[in-house]
Amino acid sequence: MPVTTTFTVDRVTDTQLRDAAFVRGKFDEATRAVADRDRELTTLNTQVATLATRNTQLEASTKTQTAELQQVRESLASALSRNQALSDRITALETTTPKIAVESLVTRFKADVDKINREVRANPGLAGMLVDSVEVEIKGGLDVSDGVAITQLPAGALTAGNASTLRFNLRPGPVLRIVDEENDTRR
Repeated sequence: MPVTTTFTVDRVTDTQLRDAAFVRGKFDEATRAVADRDRELTTLNTQVATLATRNTQLEASTKTQTAELQQVRESLASALSRNQALSDRITALETTTPKIAVESLVTRFKADVDKINREVRANPGLAGMLVDSVEVEIKGGLDVSDGVAITQLPAGALTAGNASTLRFNLRPGPVLRIVDEENDTRR
């Protein structure tokens, strides 16, 4: 609330100074003006103290929020980095075609056939058939960047003109057994 009491001292004559009522009136007016000014100063000092306290609280809150914001930014940057890495891996997996070396492919077929035959021989009570030979035909791409490997072509590139055909037969190697006729107990 602004000070509303005014106190003005104009030219005062000697006659006015001898008049007690005039002097008392001017003195009362001055006292009221000083009291109003003191009340206003007290109010302003209280408001200044309140604003200073509020300012200190806001500065502390701003520092806390700035630190939290920095943490959120770092977390977001980390998440974006992980997202980019995962996106790059997905792109690589989508564009990279599976490959297998011809030697590995044949070895895997042979291992599977050998496993089937071992299981049949291990269970003579079960009626089983031995695999004598396997004919394989594979259509795919050939990758010669690191030796010869068969690659799976992407769906859009899998056409009769783009696919290579690889054919081979798996047959058991002949087993030679030398039998000593003298010690042969089969006779």
